[in-house]
Amino acid sequence: MNHRNTITATLVLLLSACASSPDTAEQADEPNPLLDITQYDESTAERCIQIAQIRSSKILDSQSIEFKLTGDRTYLNVLPRKCPGMRANQPFAYSTSQSVLCNVDLITLLEPGLGMRTMGRCGLGMFYPIDAAAGPVVGDEDEQDE
Repeated sequence: MNHRNTITATLVLLLSACASSPDTAEQADEPNPLLDITQYDESTAERCIQIAQIRSSKILDSQSIEFKLTGDRTYLNVLPRKCPGMRANQPFAYSTSQSVLCNVDLITLLEPGLGMRTMGRCGLGMFYPIDAAAGPVVGDEDEQDE
């Protein structure tokens, strides 16, 4: 196997859990209607997204991750099952030998601190496009563009 041709892409998203406001914490107890995947057309779901187009991402809850891409596109990735230990705004990493992130790839949950301790791995699900007109999936008022 020629490792020179292998492209490895790794992304570590460091989001401060302390950055959430009390209002955000209260909202976490209320179900977010945008996280209900039954409202999305299964035929529009995508298996993969281009890694080079990912601007930002964040964990929303134990089963959902928001990915913001170039061109004002947003995708909701819904894991096939809840991921033990996964929580809102938790940092995570992924590694792939491809230029795309797909529903067969794994994320690694990280615990902030010295050395970013690994907390477990979970499989990604399908990527559902979110209509920009629907507004932010979860309180993006504090989020800054990169």
